[in-house]
Amino acid sequence: MVPVLNWLLNHWFLIFILGALGVFEGIRDFFIGIAEAVAGVFAVHHERRIELAEAQGRAAVEPRAPLPGRCVHRRVKQVRDMNDELVGWLCVGCDAQLPADWAIAAEDLPGGER
Repeated sequence: MVPVLNWLLNHWFLIFILGALGVFEGIRDFFIGIAEAVAGVFAVHHERRIELAEAQGRAAVEPRAPLPGRCVHRRVKQVRDMNDELVGWLCVGCDAQLPADWAIAAEDLPGGER
């Protein structure tokens, strides 16, 4: 350590000239630039995680589309009488008997769009 300090003391004019020319500022800016680049990578990663968390939170809060009819039965079959009139609906999932005026979505009908 002492030899280094002796060298610096003997060459003080070089240190002064390099400082006046801005060499030390360039070295400082180089290391600050590296630190900012590393911090920027972590900031982008952090912002992306926040965006994903917000998107998941919004998806849970958004209102769902109302289910068709007066209940939640989605897999239904038509029940028709001998005259081919609709007399009711039968839920395939829970075997519930639903009235004839129970409304369903077009996608639930046989041959409906999916």
